[in-house]
Amino acid sequence: MLFVASGIGGQERLIMSFRYLPAISALALGVSTAFAQSSIKAPDAPPAIVETPLNSLNPVVVSAARIEQTLSDVIPSLTVITREEIERLGAPTLIDLIQGEVGVEVTRNGGLGTVSSIFLRGQNSVSAAVFIDGVRAQTDQIGTIKIIDIPLNMIERIEILRGNVGALYGEAAIGGVINIYTRAQTEGSRFSSGISTGSNRTNEVFAGISRSSAATRYQISVQKFKTDGFSAMRSSQNNAVNSDRDGFSRESIFARIEHDLSDRYSLGLSGNSIQSSVDYDSGFNTASDTHLLKTNSSDISLHSILRLSSRLKSNITLTKSELLYRDSKNASQLTEANGGRIEGHQNSLRVDNALTLQRGSFVFGGESISSNYSSRGTKHDRQLFGGYLGYSARIGRIDLQANARADEVSGRSGSAKATQSANTWLAGIGFLISDSVRLTSAMSTAFRAPATGELYGWGGNPNLKPEEHKSSEIGFSVSSSSGVLRLVRFSTDTRNAITYTNNTYINIGAVENSGVELNYIAKIKPMMVKFSAVSQDPRNAQTGARLSRRAKEYGSIDLSSAYGSHEFGGRLIISGDRIDGTNHLDPYTVLNLYFSKTLTREWKARFRIENAFDRDYQLVYGYNTPSRGIFAVLQYSPAY
Repeated sequence: MLFVASGIGGQERLIMSFRYLPAISALALGVSTAFAQSSIKAPDAPPAIVETPLNSLNPVVVSAARIEQTLSDVIPSLTVITREEIERLGAPTLIDLIQGEVGVEVTRNGGLGTVSSIFLRGQNSVSAAVFIDGVRAQTDQIGTIKIIDIPLNMIERIEILRGNVGALYGEAAIGGVINIYTRAQTEGSRFSSGISTGSNRTNEVFAGISRSSAATRYQISVQKFKTDGFSAMRSSQNNAVNSDRDGFSRESIFARIEHDLSDRYSLGLSGNSIQSSVDYDSGFNTASDTHLLKTNSSDISLHSILRLSSRLKSNITLTKSELLYRDSKNASQLTEANGGRIEGHQNSLRVDNALTLQRGSFVFGGESISSNYSSRGTKHDRQLFGGYLGYSARIGRIDLQANARADEVSGRSGSAKATQSANTWLAGIGFLISDSVRLTSAMSTAFRAPATGELYGWGGNPNLKPEEHKSSEIGFSVSSSSGVLRLVRFSTDTRNAITYTNNTYINIGAVENSGVELNYIAKIKPMMVKFSAVSQDPRNAQTGARLSRRAKEYGSIDLSSAYGSHEFGGRLIISGDRIDGTNHLDPYTVLNLYFSKTLTREWKARFRIENAFDRDYQLVYGYNTPSRGIFAVLQYSPAY
């Protein structure tokens, strides 16, 4: 659920782009089909996959080069959160799930459902691109992504790609990309459901059913979640805070159907609807004030997969997204002029193609995104047009990757309009020193065009320039039959960084970050081990000041073990001190414990202790975080 900018003129250009992009794609497909049929020899048969403990630690991913690769073969830095891990950790939201992942820092203004931020490799929260089943998530008028309302029971896996990857994913893919894949249909029929309860009167009910026949597959999932929560803000740091509980509720439905019209052509339709409501504290009025934010969002996508030959595959996706945001104070809805109502729309068209060559793979495609929103009596629109191409190959012991992309972004408010364009690239190489030791290196560029709110909204500056980013990294990885260790040294440089100061947005000279990431995941019987550690120095290069809410050191340790029908473990999340404005945030260490027991073939019970040592810590100055909590889940999944 997200909201963005647009206007009537933008809709006209979107319609035009819908006319011409398929034509351009068809032309490219025709050329590449002829090339595939006339000049490419059949590739050698792929080697058989031997089941070893490493396979579960080395899954197939698609984010790093927009083609299927095993994780050990990717060049840029990437980590995966699997469905198994999502269930084992039992996190209530996406923000809680990714906290502690290598290269990821998060903040939240209170409890579940409140404003959250994600910092990838020390970059601003607006410098991370989020995709859900290949569709770019909506953003608001200042580029903020709202993704906390995606129910985790509907997610199959998450791939986190770090570094400047604008050449792969376009504008704002600076700190990296979070690719979220919802759960797919399984063979045959499958039903699953569950209920949970816990501290702060937290309750959840969810259910899902999927079926796959010879040519048709469908799935539907529903969820209802509610918690009474806790006071979002800390009254000891702000005497205008209402210390009552700030609750959160959410209702959602996800559905998808796909049908094979032939062995070369498939058509699918998917959609979701999420309604959420969250109480929050303002801290700017009186201690008796109450605030309530309601959000309705929906997405509907039509997609087709064309297999024009054994080597050429095309995926075309058309998506329409809607958002309605309503804010109330003391049980009365605020007017639109006071920010009480924001309405957003986004239409996107994507054409993605993959051509398998005798040696390597070639990807190419384009996208058009038209978004609009209305807020405080004004309307804004934003248009993005982009095209990309890339090549990946293994030659002996050397892996190569090259990507390039061209983007044009325009923002409009009334008669005012700003258009920016940029060309970005990525070049990477990997070298297998031995069957288990590998070196990688990559250099890349990215950019972020000012959001329409930064240009024309509250405190807007129409003279803003686009941010320009460069990054480089060198990595070293070791694989064995029990696990994988990867060490990466990275460096990023930003020019024309956009920041809000003195009630307006401005470009500042330079922002820099450099550091080291260590990631280790292994199965060491009887334990599953996952370890991440980051040492970095995110700073304003002109003043030397550290960037707000980012630590110099952070990481996590996750240990789990299974004995028969029992599984137990814990995740320790560690962060150094941070600066928030003129305030200092102390280091923190939080331990979450989990336990599960398989009762029968159909029933499983899960338990989680959140913040087991009841640590008092802050992610944002003035805001509370959860105290110790105990939660239980009962899952039902009959065997067919």
